[in-house]
Amino acid sequence: MQAVNPETGEIVEATAISGVRTYFPAAVRSILDAFPNVTRIASYQGLYHAEQKLVQWALDKGYQTVSIGAGRAICGECLGIIDAAQAAQPFKIFYQ
Repeated sequence: MQAVNPETGEIVEATAISGVRTYFPAAVRSILDAFPNVTRIASYQGLYHAEQKLVQWALDKGYQTVSIGAGRAICGECLGIIDAAQAAQPFKIFYQ
């Protein structure tokens, strides 16, 4: 996801993993190591879906969500949360 600080214009990037894990699996970490400036969110406030974690994290930090990508379909509940956060560009990315 990308989010912007509306006061400063600073853009941040973050990624999250769905589920109750408190860590990213080794295979995912090895990919993310190529992107050291991306914030990793494994567990956040008891939330389960990655999209929920990302939007809530951004709100808590004072950022506005700009875009969110996903490796699978985004559920209706998460789409509603993304919409409520006024994300400018929610989208879905397919990996083959």
